[in-house]
Amino acid sequence: VKTIEANLGINARAPAGLEGFPQLGGSSLLARALTQDVYSQLVNRVTSSGCTLDQLIQSGIDHPDSSIGVYAGDDESYTVFAPLLDNIIALGHNGYGPAETHPASAQPALGNEQAFVPFVKSVTLTASRNLSGLRMLPAITRGQRRAAEAALVQALGTIEGGKYYSLQNLTDADRAALAKAGVTVSRGNKFAEAAGVNRDWPDSRGVWVSKGGDIVAWVNAVDHLVVQVTQKAGTVNSAHSKLQGVLGAVSASLTSQGSGFLQNDHLGFITTCPAHLGTGIGAVVELELPNVSKRADLAAWAHHFNVKLTAAGSSVKVVPPPVLGQPDAGPP
Repeated sequence: VKTIEANLGINARAPAGLEGFPQLGGSSLLARALTQDVYSQLVNRVTSSGCTLDQLIQSGIDHPDSSIGVYAGDDESYTVFAPLLDNIIALGHNGYGPAETHPASAQPALGNEQAFVPFVKSVTLTASRNLSGLRMLPAITRGQRRAAEAALVQALGTIEGGKYYSLQNLTDADRAALAKAGVTVSRGNKFAEAAGVNRDWPDSRGVWVSKGGDIVAWVNAVDHLVVQVTQKAGTVNSAHSKLQGVLGAVSASLTSQGSGFLQNDHLGFITTCPAHLGTGIGAVVELELPNVSKRADLAAWAHHFNVKLTAAGSSVKVVPPPVLGQPDAGPP
């Protein structure tokens, strides 16, 4: 009888501390890292700003097709929920351990890029940053989000030739200008939605666009600040220099305001998603390589070079792996 009752869920009691243990499907890093033992350790922990385990893992629970499944609400989450997040970081960042130190950012050592210049169609670098002293987007208050926007608008205003568009106050002319620049301003995807990132949209959200349209900075999208540099042809080094120029100007302004970018020696720049920890920089380089794009074994070939390759007609998009534990770097 007890067996039948248990199978039917009648009078069945979960062990203490596991009453809310989620049944995770899929193959996300969360599903691989969240054991019953880890859950029971963390279920009652709360960060000093009020972030809980349930908030951290909600997106991964709602969406088994997540690749990672967690969104941190503050920097302290990486310490308070370390038994879970350390495992996720190790799985996603080539075994990076809790005692390791992320190196200080430096100009990427990419060797002689000039040999590849004739094949480069475009280079896109994206940097994610959050501000110290504030919760990150999944747990941020309305007032804190508005404070982040005000600080970043002031900082971006120190860069000559750009314009900030508040998503709350977009005119038809603004929408036309953004469309012409190829800038999208839609709310976050379903994973971000489940994590609470899109709360109060579009309150205190906006996008800054440089005069030439090659630099775009989103405010309060997924992280407090996401800066993207796109250039046709050229090198990763040149795009990186341009990106660091923007980040440097913003950082200097934030410092003058008594703020700065959130970072520490272990994780580098702190981001909402663990995938972007470290340099906080992602890269995509599109190369005109018609013979490579036709390879039937492209995925296996890419694995050999430790990059992700995607064929698009006669070109190939190259995406490097996560960089936690490595200085700023782009594709080899």
